[in-house]
Amino acid sequence: MSEERADGPDAEAAEGGFIRRHVWRHRWRRIGSIAGIVVLLAALFYGGGGWFFSGIIEKDALVVTQGKLDYPIKVTGVTDDTISLEVVGDLGDDQYAGEQWERDLWVGVGTAHVSGVVGPAIERTETTATRRYIPPVVGELAPGDRVRLNVRAYWPNPTLALDQDFRTVAYEDSLGEFPSWLIPGENDEVWAVYVHGKGSNQVEPMRIETSLRAEGLTGLNIRYRNDEDAPHVSGDIARYGQTEWEDLNAAVELALDRGAERFVLVGTSMGGSIVLGFMKNSEHADKVDALILDSPATDIGGIIRHGAADTPLIPGVVNVGPGLTWSAMTIASQRFDISWSDTDYNEIAGDLEVPMLIWAAEEDDIVPIETIEGFVDNADPNLVQFERITNPEASHLMSWNVDPDRYDSVTRAFIREHVAAPARAAAG
Repeated sequence: MSEERADGPDAEAAEGGFIRRHVWRHRWRRIGSIAGIVVLLAALFYGGGGWFFSGIIEKDALVVTQGKLDYPIKVTGVTDDTISLEVVGDLGDDQYAGEQWERDLWVGVGTAHVSGVVGPAIERTETTATRRYIPPVVGELAPGDRVRLNVRAYWPNPTLALDQDFRTVAYEDSLGEFPSWLIPGENDEVWAVYVHGKGSNQVEPMRIETSLRAEGLTGLNIRYRNDEDAPHVSGDIARYGQTEWEDLNAAVELALDRGAERFVLVGTSMGGSIVLGFMKNSEHADKVDALILDSPATDIGGIIRHGAADTPLIPGVVNVGPGLTWSAMTIASQRFDISWSDTDYNEIAGDLEVPMLIWAAEEDDIVPIETIEGFVDNADPNLVQFERITNPEASHLMSWNVDPDRYDSVTRAFIREHVAAPARAAAG
């Protein structure tokens, strides 16, 4: 006997419940499928996009490259205090000459073997200029010479640029030997150690070195890993003091072996990161009397985040957001073995107990001034002298170039206030 199907309101309710459960199960399956697709797309977007932008981080912020030097400018006339110049090559091929041609700052002018200094233009056209001129200390420039402009001002070494005695010495660490310049001074107990920025060279800090040598300090202008004529490691990846501080540490130990007792550490751009990495990690940090930092990269992770916020993801529509930036930086950290937290020296600024002179330009297009301000804000205000350059012509590492005389006087006054000269040096 077959079972009869129930009729009536109860049966209709049961059937309706069955249909609703079936519909909801179907809807949840669809929702689950859509969610899975969304997760997959998000994984592809943040994973693939993160990998792509980690390569941008490598190229723009981490890999060390040396610039190509061209001589696209010709000297057409020279007087005691002016020099006339004409563009005869492609300024775009010279990363130094191109960016300095139209700037009315004090910059170097010269060949591979001799350099003077030019100032703001007296007259100019698109391809010619007559500028204020300080002739080379050693040698001379003459009409017909092919030259370049260089924000670093002095090259190729202390003797040829400034008629200063120096000799090459090599310090060693686990990576090998690092040839460096030893510049004798009257004060052989207090040494200034100069650390240049990423992709630069020992010429860069010579603008500051002139002031410290005038105050009698012995100078050690160092090379470090991934520099030319120095050991190269890890695919020429810069790690902003995370590892390079060890090279500075070895240089300080060389100086100690040669009679140094106290130090002034000078860091420009990434050199500032290396100096701060030393202060964070070295057992010799207590021998440092003062720091001079020019456009220091105090937080490379923060610099990258700042740059990503202005990087177009879809041009004219949206920039790279914080989620993709986090993904890219996480992947980059693993790919290139760099720790963003270890290289965030803004976090340790308050722990530093030495006087600091810090130069920064508001229009810096490499290290945003906001990053440096974060360091200054966290540091002991009684220990920081913050020289903020507002001149719109000044960008990265151009505080000296705005007004060399002021830069020199401020730097020398800082040294006289915070670095005691030994009695025999003072007597001399």
